[in-house]
Amino acid sequence: MDQKPHIAIVPSPGMGHLIPLVEFAKQLVLHHEFSLTFIITSTGSELLKAQKSALDNLPPSINLIFLPPVSFEDLSKDTSIQAKLTLTITRSLSLISEVIRSLVSTSRLVALVTDHFGTDAFDVAVEFNVPPYLFFTSSPLQLAFLLFNLPTMDLNVSCEYRDMPTQVLDIPGFGVLVHVSDLPDPVQNRKSDAYKWYLHNTKRFVLAGRNEIAKVVKDLLRSEEGMRIRERMNGLKEAAAKALSKGGSSTKTLSDLVAQVEES
Repeated sequence: MDQKPHIAIVPSPGMGHLIPLVEFAKQLVLHHEFSLTFIITSTGSELLKAQKSALDNLPPSINLIFLPPVSFEDLSKDTSIQAKLTLTITRSLSLISEVIRSLVSTSRLVALVTDHFGTDAFDVAVEFNVPPYLFFTSSPLQLAFLLFNLPTMDLNVSCEYRDMPTQVLDIPGFGVLVHVSDLPDPVQNRKSDAYKWYLHNTKRFVLAGRNEIAKVVKDLLRSEEGMRIRERMNGLKEAAAKALSKGGSSTKTLSDLVAQVEES
């Protein structure tokens, strides 16, 4: 068995989810000597072609496994994209499980990583006692809202959120006013399947270690860099360049994550 730490990455089928995970994978391989396997789900040949294009010319330590496309013939034409993204993963779980079983027996599998529409894949990670991780590329504001506000609102608010547009949300770590009318579109209509699947995935963040995620978010927002970003939005370009430089906050955070995964 290869003792190099190995990570399985299961992106939901959207190019906006796949491309950031590809860049993340390159960092782990090129700078931290991990090996990785992408488990690619798909909904059809057109999407699969785009996915393969994004996966060209990867380092040799990144393996690719393409699963058969899932069928949505049973779904109505107005099924939301949020539902399709999630169901692509859900309907591929048995095949994902077979791949993970093989990786567990042939490599030192230390993590399963997915994005915020792929949380059903956490069940496979739990089945094989592999630590699950969530790769979240949206803003800290949205992550904090999903972690701390949305599940509570769903329990305590009886009406549609859009019916109380001036209600101000208290999102931990943010000193800005966020009105309910500012919430993402999938949250505005609670009767829609978009909201159903949005909430479904959000509630499953806990399987990736909600307390650890929450701590990272709070630490970021309370840090000097986080304060500077909030107070000086026009300095984002310089702050991002600094974070990505050697020894910057982003490279340090990635190194800390690598150390944690290697110890698991």
